Amino acid sequence: DIGTYGPSEVDLAIPATGFTWVIGRTFNARATDSGGSQYDSDGPMGKNWALSSQPEIVLYDDNTDTKDVLYLVYRADAYVEFDRAATSSNEYKGKNGAAGCFHKAAGSPDTWEYTDQAGYVFTFFGFNTSGNTCNGQLWKVTDPNANVAYIGDATTASTAISNGYDGSGRVTMAVDPSDRRYTYSYSSTSYGGKTRLETVVCETHTGGTWASSPTGIVEIARVEYSYDGSETHGDGGDLKTVTITKPLNNF
Repeated sequence: DIGTYGPSEVDLAIPATGFTWVIGRTFNARATDSGGSQYDSDGPMGKNWALSSQPEIVLYDDNTDTKDVLYLVYRADAYVEFDRAATSSNEYKGKNGAAGCFHKAAGSPDTWEYTDQAGYVFTFFGFNTSGNTCNGQLWKVTDPNANVAYIGDATTASTAISNGYDGSGRVTMAVDPSDRRYTYSYSSTSYGGKTRLETVVCETHTGGTWASSPTGIVEIARVEYSYDGSETHGDGGDLKTVTITKPLNNF
């Protein structure tokens, strides 16, 4: 649709109760800035890649409140626009036929809930997180049967941020609806001048909770990423290889 190679890759998708927490990637080599010039994104997945498990929201706050627009950025090459409703400053409705709506709830931080046409609720942190490091980031997903996947903590936003993100707003821990933990680890050295996502490890446990003294922890799958540094081919920070390790038996 955008006239360029646009892969959507799923690296890890382990079945879970209700829905799956997907570790995957999308790509866009034709992004432009506000002036129409070529723009290369440079996030933890490498240049022009986006992590599928971390959509985010961005607010355009116009001087005229009725022109406020909320953007749901869910792929490297796709987003959805939501207009502020005329009857409420806390409601945003889809533009140009887009389904679903957002509701803003005040708090520390604020939360924004997107309800889609299938009844799933995606909760994002608002734009007043501590240090503004996690503004607009995904917190949790709830399906119509109350199955929940979350980052950091399922109930308290501030705890979710401290347990599930690092100081730069990068996700470090998520839990799927079957209570499996996904640990995200980042490079200690930079590639192309940036810190990159190196591994995502999926684990189960037999006792305790992930928040308090888990026991019987077993790794069941992992994804490992590498990036170009100063090679002859490839720019520093480009995604280079993806290595996926999956179980060969039931878990």
